Amino acid sequence: MNRSQASPSGSLLDQETLQPCRKLLREAQRHTVFHNISMSVFAINLSGPSGSSNPGFLPNATRFGAYSTSVTASGGAGGYTFTTSGLPSGLNISPSGAITGTPTSGPGKYTFNVTATDTSHVSFTRSMAIDVIDAPQPLPFISLNSAVYNLASIGSYYSRTIDANNGGVAPFVWNASGLPPGMGIRSASTSSRDFSPGEIELWGAPTTTGSYNITLTVTDSVGASTFSASQPGERS
Repeated sequence: MNRSQASPSGSLLDQETLQPCRKLLREAQRHTVFHNISMSVFAINLSGPSGSSNPGFLPNATRFGAYSTSVTASGGAGGYTFTTSGLPSGLNISPSGAITGTPTSGPGKYTFNVTATDTSHVSFTRSMAIDVIDAPQPLPFISLNSAVYNLASIGSYYSRTIDANNGGVAPFVWNASGLPPGMGIRSASTSSRDFSPGEIELWGAPTTTGSYNITLTVTDSVGASTFSASQPGERS
């Protein structure tokens, strides 16, 4: 068959003509894209009184009032010694992990690092936070961070951090209603993101278009609740 004749499949191109194209396609399919990342796995874990549910968020402190809480560690060789940097003014940590004192800093959330070192001189550092408030304790304020991300696209990943601060008695319990299908909320202990202690993440990939009235409710450890409504738009 010459090259001007049709092949059995009806194409004007013969096998000899198509062969270079097939070779290029096979070579393209073998191309691999990779990216190196680094990860550190520690033998020691460090948490506050709320444990793994929110390991870095410590109970609120009342300004000019006595404060006492503690952090604990597990894993490693044991016999831990605790140090910290960045505690609110008036608070200190003992080598055994007790955080005590009378905070004088003025209301707000303070983030600091706590380090646990075992008897083998292996250390682990976790970011922790204390919300300093004025008495009487008001209800917590819900902060919707990254407000520019109020639009989401169907099937695309969406992430927005949410914070409770300036009130209530930590730790907090969160609930959300009215979320688009495919979305939810999660704490730092279950998220792959690295965000501040006490924050949660509104996340997911919405599966249905529309406008949704979302209500976020946060309840503190003594049962006081507050809520905030948000309406991110969904678009295809």
